[in-house]
Amino acid sequence: MKHSRGTTAEQIAALPEQRAPAAPRDSDTDPKPTAKPRAKPQAKPKPKPRPKRDELDAAEEALTSLRAEFDRKKKDLAEREAALARDRRALEQARSSSIEAAEDALRGQKQAYEEAVRRWRASQE
Repeated sequence: MKHSRGTTAEQIAALPEQRAPAAPRDSDTDPKPTAKPRAKPQAKPKPKPRPKRDELDAAEEALTSLRAEFDRKKKDLAEREAALARDRRALEQARSSSIEAAEDALRGQKQAYEEAVRRWRASQE
C-alpha cells in the first residue's frame, strides 16, 4: 500500500504550473497550417488473377498432333518404300529369268541357223 508524503496542500503546491488553454485562432491570421484529416489507409488492390493457360495448352496440343501426324506419314512412307523394294526385287528376278530364257532361245536359234547354213554350203558344192 502506498502512503502519500506530505499533506494535500503540499502536494498541490508541488504540481507544475498549468497553462491556460490557447484561444482559437482566426483562419486568416493563422500562420500554422491546419491539420488535414487523416486519410484512410488505402486497401491493397486485389491481386490480378493468374493468366489463363488456354492458348498455351492449345499450342501444345497443336504441336503434339502435328508430331503424331508427321510420325504417321513417315511410317506410311516407310511401308510404301518397303513395298516398292519388294516390287523392285520381284521385277529384277522376273527380268533376269526372262532375259536368260530369251538368251537361251537366241543361242538355240543361232546354232540351228549355223547348222542350216553349213548344210546348205555342203549341198552347194
